[in-house]
Amino acid sequence: MMKLWIKIIITIISISLLIIGTHYLVDRSNSKIIIRIAATTSLYTTGLLEYTANTFRKLYPDTEIVFVAVGSGAALEYAKRGDVCMVIVHAPELEAEYLKLGVIDRHKPFVYNFFVIIGPSSDPANVSRSKSFVDAFQRIYIATQKGLTKFVSRADRSGTCMRERYLWRISNVSRLEGEWYIECGCGADQALLLADELEAYTFADVGTYEILKRKNRLSNIVILYTNTSDYASLNIYSTYIATNCRGIEKRYAELFQEFLYINQNIVEEFCTLFGTKIFTPVKDQEDMVLNIWRTQALGKTDDQ
Repeated sequence: MMKLWIKIIITIISISLLIIGTHYLVDRSNSKIIIRIAATTSLYTTGLLEYTANTFRKLYPDTEIVFVAVGSGAALEYAKRGDVCMVIVHAPELEAEYLKLGVIDRHKPFVYNFFVIIGPSSDPANVSRSKSFVDAFQRIYIATQKGLTKFVSRADRSGTCMRERYLWRISNVSRLEGEWYIECGCGADQALLLADELEAYTFADVGTYEILKRKNRLSNIVILYTNTSDYASLNIYSTYIATNCRGIEKRYAELFQEFLYINQNIVEEFCTLFGTKIFTPVKDQEDMVLNIWRTQALGKTDDQ
């Protein structure tokens, strides 16, 4: 009798495990493969990333792409901690450091646009008359010391912040402190909105500015200076795979990276829908873009 009960109990346990196992397999088969990507806020804000991700999902419906919008410095730290499988960033000096540390690999440039100096339409620093970025930053500094204006910095180790600090440095302005220098520690759109509210100068990528301008969220500030022939103005967005990433997520992250690289016509489609060319794909210009990226990674521009 005891043996019969033991057989019954074993049979019940076996059936239960089979049911649980089957349920687990069904759940797994219906779940999506999640690709976690840390991307710079200036790229995310424009909507380009979601546009490309939606197209990718049509090809791979079993995937879900989750973007974490942060500055480039924070994105690279996410990769270092193993919190994301891929990063899309625009800070060549920082990228070179993390490549050397072995945190990221598989560098592929994606798109580029340009940095611009933005400020009040009254332009108390006469930035619109500048002959170079160095000249423009020196004009802003002189005007701030006279109490005529202020400057808003993202102050977040983003690609924009890194380039801005670099331009102050080569403009021989080392003391970035005082009431004139406002460190918001915020994203690209918030910095522009704050500069608009204060009617102050700031440094930003043209894409984020155009997005906010077209949404009628900026009324007091305008683009006052850029120089597309100067390496300092070229804003290169690159993709990388985090070396901590493993398994199926890594495989699909690599597929998405390759998708971005090969299907750059999607960038042109997005710009057409948007109504202006806020990004340029690196297609057919990769050698030129990589050469400039290497120069920027060394902390050099044409202004030096």
